[in-house]
Amino acid sequence: APPAPAPPAPPRISWLSRLGSRLFPPPGDPAKFFTYPALSRGLPSRRRDEERLLAFFAGRAPPDTAEEARAVGGRADAILYGRGLTSADRQVHLERYGCVAWTD
Repeated sequence: APPAPAPPAPPRISWLSRLGSRLFPPPGDPAKFFTYPALSRGLPSRRRDEERLLAFFAGRAPPDTAEEARAVGGRADAILYGRGLTSADRQVHLERYGCVAWTD
């Protein structure tokens, strides 16, 4: 008996189309065009960061020394951009790529 034919190979999906399907909504629903998973996950995080920043500055007197100002700025940067990142990193990214990875 002849060997059974091999099953057809599954369709190849490029990494780009897989990435696009995770970032953007499926076509056809214009109401959901600006509602995509990455944005939906980021908005609650952004709200929490804003609340943390407001709480950090609430009732705080202006810094008296340059050292205190750097410490306050460093803490604000950590809240806004994450540990180890600063507003200067955001500016470098903006100048290099013409867009920002973070928003103020």
